[in-house]
Amino acid sequence: MPSFDEMLASVRGKIHVVNISDGFEHGRGALLYYWNCAEPLYLSAKIIWDARGPSNVAAMLVGMSMELLLKGIHVAFDRQFKTTHRLDKLCANVGIEVSADDKIILWALSEHVIWASRYPVPKSAERLSSATDLFSKQVRSSGNLAHRDIKERELSRGNCERLWMGFAEGYQKVREARFESAEHIFE
Repeated sequence: MPSFDEMLASVRGKIHVVNISDGFEHGRGALLYYWNCAEPLYLSAKIIWDARGPSNVAAMLVGMSMELLLKGIHVAFDRQFKTTHRLDKLCANVGIEVSADDKIILWALSEHVIWASRYPVPKSAERLSSATDLFSKQVRSSGNLAHRDIKERELSRGNCERLWMGFAEGYQKVREARFESAEHIFE
């Protein structure tokens, strides 16, 4: 798998054509639209954090926002992505390396996007078991309750903002490297 920088170099200076005659293709293919959808979700998560609102809702919103940034990078790199909410897989597919701790955060955010912030349980008992195992990796199994959370793995505002800013920076690098042309294409 090529690295992010290698993929960036491969599209630098190339033109990304967007068919503005077809509303679906226009929305799916225009890079700016990914940013225009991602940023309000992220800002909404910040409002919830500032208001000390439900952290699970903030996690879902920031996860959805990261997903949009990563899928925008996929589009810019002409990389196909399956219908997925798995942030770690989206990162890997565009050559973005993340630490083991960050991968756990991304897995947890993915679970919040898919079900944990929206439903009491997922669609299957197996999925619940898998998620329980995942969430247990974010806490210590024994010791002082005041130090139960593993700071490098928790869904904290600081960790989420750090990851989001990194993805946003990558997204902006791709937008700067690849020109976009809006064209009417009639077929």
